[in-house]
Amino acid sequence: MDKFKGQIVHTGEWDESIDCTGKKVAIVGTGASGIQVSQEIGPIVDSLTVFVRTPNLALPMKQQKLEASAQEAFKDIYPEIFEKRKRTFAGFHYDFDPRDTLSVSAEERERLYEEIWSRGGFHFWLETFHDLYANKEANRTAYDFWQKKVEQRIKDPKKREILCPKEWPHTFGTVRPSLEQNYYEVMNQGNVEIVSIKRGGQEGIKAITEKGVLLNSGREIELDQIILATGFDTHTGGFKQIDIRGKDGLPLSDKWAQGCNSLNGLNTAKFPNLFFLYGPHGPTAYSNGPSTVEVQAEWVCEFIKYMRDNNLTSFDVQGEAEAKFGDHINELSANTLFHESHGWYMGRNIPGKPVQALNFTGGIPMYVSELAECKKGGYTGYNLVKAA
Repeated sequence: MDKFKGQIVHTGEWDESIDCTGKKVAIVGTGASGIQVSQEIGPIVDSLTVFVRTPNLALPMKQQKLEASAQEAFKDIYPEIFEKRKRTFAGFHYDFDPRDTLSVSAEERERLYEEIWSRGGFHFWLETFHDLYANKEANRTAYDFWQKKVEQRIKDPKKREILCPKEWPHTFGTVRPSLEQNYYEVMNQGNVEIVSIKRGGQEGIKAITEKGVLLNSGREIELDQIILATGFDTHTGGFKQIDIRGKDGLPLSDKWAQGCNSLNGLNTAKFPNLFFLYGPHGPTAYSNGPSTVEVQAEWVCEFIKYMRDNNLTSFDVQGEAEAKFGDHINELSANTLFHESHGWYMGRNIPGKPVQALNFTGGIPMYVSELAECKKGGYTGYNLVKAA
């Protein structure tokens, strides 16, 4: 990359001074930031080359301006909405349909899909049939519906084959679907080229040159700017960048080098009095973030109060309890299609990162129930130390 005479930037280190107007730009990656940047700069660049390894099964955001009157109307039901979030799988104000996908007629299935698709946002992902992420045959019906909807928006058959292929690249929803506003319309533009760089393909990237990108086929694409939308190390990466040390100076990065472990997705053994929120082994990526953090924060506050009320000065996680919880996390995940995910849900996006279940796959209601049981048992799985 050092050879490139133009500008290279990672979306995680975006500089607001960057101006893509009239430039020849390439974007590597089609995750959330890749989608966002593509749809924003596509209309203003001279040319845009989008390198796609795996297409994003993006969903329509259908963003709306929130009027003051609507805000006021919602305020009256805030308490009801906030309480309901703890009773839904992902912590939203809506939940899965309790019926099995294949138990209803094709017509009824289509009716539900149309209904939740029209609502936009994550409704099509998380208001669908409850077994969609446990049954591969059921899941295929959702992918086929998504594919049908998206192909109608892409005019060029070659672009269509890359961005919404008839043969699914992976099960629907088991790699985080991004939300888009006009992504596919931008991809339709004449100044936008889609290059498939899937493994084994002829058009893989061979090198970054002084002028741009050299493909395996020998073709060189001249560029002014290269934008890397290649993701990041989720769940554990942020913690490892901080020099957190436990007993005997043990760095957290060393403890988690061969895979993370925790109790309740909140603490880890040999790191006394350490809490972490919205991290590994919580509902985290399968949930509405604020809902998960709220549940965890309330439990942590109750734990701290319990310690104060009982003259306790410190706690640590029991190794056996931590191992048991890790097995529980993996068992929950193994019963879903998420376990086969090739993306960051299982840590497969980072070379060398241990592949493991990084999220609590049982949903927020189960998570809340298990936290309550731990509290009821006097904080089962923790060694509690009284003041001298």
